Amino acid sequence: LMQFSHDQQEELYDDYWRRIEDSVGVDNMESFFVDYLIFKKRSDSITITGRRAHINERNLYVAFKDYYNNLKGDDAYAVTRDCFADLKHCAGIYKDFIFASDVNIVKETPVRKKLYYLFGINSSARLKSLLLYIFSLYKDGKIKDDDLNEALDAVTSLTFRAKICKANGVNGQFAGNVMTRLDTISDYTYFKDLFWKAITVGKGSYAFPSDDDFTHALLQKDLYQVLRSRGTKYMLYMYEIRYSHDKGLPAFDDETLSVEHIMPQTLSDEWRKYLDEETLVNYDTQVIRLGNLALTNFNSEMSNKSFEEKQKIYKESNFHYTRVLADK
Repeated sequence: LMQFSHDQQEELYDDYWRRIEDSVGVDNMESFFVDYLIFKKRSDSITITGRRAHINERNLYVAFKDYYNNLKGDDAYAVTRDCFADLKHCAGIYKDFIFASDVNIVKETPVRKKLYYLFGINSSARLKSLLLYIFSLYKDGKIKDDDLNEALDAVTSLTFRAKICKANGVNGQFAGNVMTRLDTISDYTYFKDLFWKAITVGKGSYAFPSDDDFTHALLQKDLYQVLRSRGTKYMLYMYEIRYSHDKGLPAFDDETLSVEHIMPQTLSDEWRKYLDEETLVNYDTQVIRLGNLALTNFNSEMSNKSFEEKQKIYKESNFHYTRVLADK
């Protein structure tokens, strides 16, 4: 920027750079620029000293310099100002992808709730570059509310299935490929269908996990180990909010809400007598699978209680699928 006058530098900083920092926050600037570059280039690939590399925080300076040097225009200041203006516009979108640690998700909009679950639970390395593309289309009026929500659901499905099935999901190059496929659209009337097609044509580890693969992984994978506590809580909570009688559910981030292991993680002598030999032999696997997991607000009260004692507590649960356990 030293090539510009003092007044021009001040304008670039006050009208653009400072606004970008205000939107995404200083701590998120590097991530924003990486996602921005992948969004603009439709690829996370860059050549550094003759070798192919991925755009990331480590080579961000080189990657952005390469992008900037390829911008067209005779007036260097006008080119820079237009670049900063575009960055500012995208930062205004990107800020919706960022959540404070103390966010009250109950008060957020439906779209922000979806984004919260997407990034907070099903985080994917370069997913935000693809969402920059989708939200840019939305801001430009090319796609409608239904299209936006459908796209968010599709991306959520892909990232969650990929996590369960241990597929790659969305990385920078996958996001770039999807954007490139969608760039051919001239009529956005059928955007939902075209978006689904664009994210499901991947092959191998980038394939969209099928219903059969997903079902098998849900039942056979060590789910609690794969998703950890928060991811498992998310999955069970999604079941609950889609149940027809889901009114009165505690907030997802309620401090008392946790994952209950029906057969406890630490077996008491009573539980050892209760379980059959086959279950005891396979205990380490069975204890972290889907069939042994439920949501509860009373985890500390149940601990190693017998199943009969737990059933009395399940019966009073806020959660439908937990209450069902009382009848098992």
